[in-house]
Amino acid sequence: EVVLVGDIPRFLVEPESCLYGGSNNKSKLHCSMPMSEFNKQLSIYEPTLLRLSEANQIPYIPIHEPLCEAESCSILSGEVVLYRDNNHLNIPGSVLVGDYISNRLLHYGTTN
Repeated sequence: EVVLVGDIPRFLVEPESCLYGGSNNKSKLHCSMPMSEFNKQLSIYEPTLLRLSEANQIPYIPIHEPLCEAESCSILSGEVVLYRDNNHLNIPGSVLVGDYISNRLLHYGTTN
């Protein structure tokens, strides 16, 4: 079975600066982006994935959802860093997104 998946937010900062970049509040602000900024990233590829999904009747899973809230996306979940570099997940981030994908696949009935 085929399932299309989206992409994760790409940040301009490196994750290590989120933990070691100064004050905790400053680091947290530095390590998130407004949803409006991520929507610019989405606009590059998501319309194509949605068209492919609809045309071929296959599910599309936007995998950024566990990394973003209504207002922003973040490299951090609480005090846990989710990224290896500015656009790749580390193990905790991969587990978070993997669990999310697994739950969505169950929703679509595409797993055994």
